[in-house]
Amino acid sequence: MIKQENERLRMRMTKTESQVDTHNHYVLHSLNISKRQREKAQHETELERLKKQL
Repeated sequence: MIKQENERLRMRMTKTESQVDTHNHYVLHSLNISKRQREKAQHETELERLKKQL
């Protein structure tokens, strides 16, 4: 039963071009572009800050 549910969700994710986030919730790609870009920018900023500290 669990395998069937996983397969159903996997098929649904591929149909909707979903991405899986870190908490295993699938999210629509188009709805989270700005959020991912903001997180990427924050990550790069933090990485640069840490490099400067070294």
